[in-house]
Amino acid sequence: MMRIHGQTQTVHDAVMIVGNTLRLGILHELRKGPAIRGAIAASLGVTEDNLSRQMTMLVDHGLVTATTLRGRGRPIEFALNVEAADRLWDNVSRYYRG
Repeated sequence: MMRIHGQTQTVHDAVMIVGNTLRLGILHELRKGPAIRGAIAASLGVTEDNLSRQMTMLVDHGLVTATTLRGRGRPIEFALNVEAADRLWDNVSRYYRG
């Protein structure tokens, strides 16, 4: 995606991250509280395979944390990094408002 004049790299990166409806949906779901992949997929009406790559991107960018739970199958619980998400939205909002 092209970055336009006057747009910081931070704003560009933020838009690249949340400019995907599934990633935005994941952030919305995790705003409600931590969840495992299957629950998130079911809530959004997508397969876990479709969710997987997007979750990885959100974790890699620090917007979501992943914790392996003890027990059968060792599921991973995902949680929103509220501070990072709020920072992302603040940057986009400041750019939008000029």
